[in-house]
Amino acid sequence: MEKVHAQILADKTERMRIEGLERYTEIAGNIVRRPRILGAFKPDTLKEMLEEAGYDVKSLGKGRLKGIAFEDGGGYRINFGGDGYMQYHPKRFSRHGGEYYNISTGTTKTKRYLIEGKLLEERK
Repeated sequence: MEKVHAQILADKTERMRIEGLERYTEIAGNIVRRPRILGAFKPDTLKEMLEEAGYDVKSLGKGRLKGIAFEDGGGYRINFGGDGYMQYHPKRFSRHGGEYYNISTGTTKTKRYLIEGKLLEERK
């Protein structure tokens, strides 16, 4: 009985987590809900897709790569859904051991993902 109750609670929690993310739409919303799909794209391909979908893709706004275009070795960032933020940071000047994506929303808070879409903390 305890296992059944735990599973029901886990299912309800997962539904609530996904439902809280419904307002994030299109490409960015799909990535927020299922970040492992990041592994299906190279950073340049994802940037191109974001631009084609109408996102305002900018160079990074802070750090040593601030203002450096992706094409010149910098990263990129977008804002989405009112409180959503996603960035790609290249290996150069990374404080996280390599290139990564940073995704933040009011619901999920900040999470970093390896290029293959795994949560950075999963790296071992």
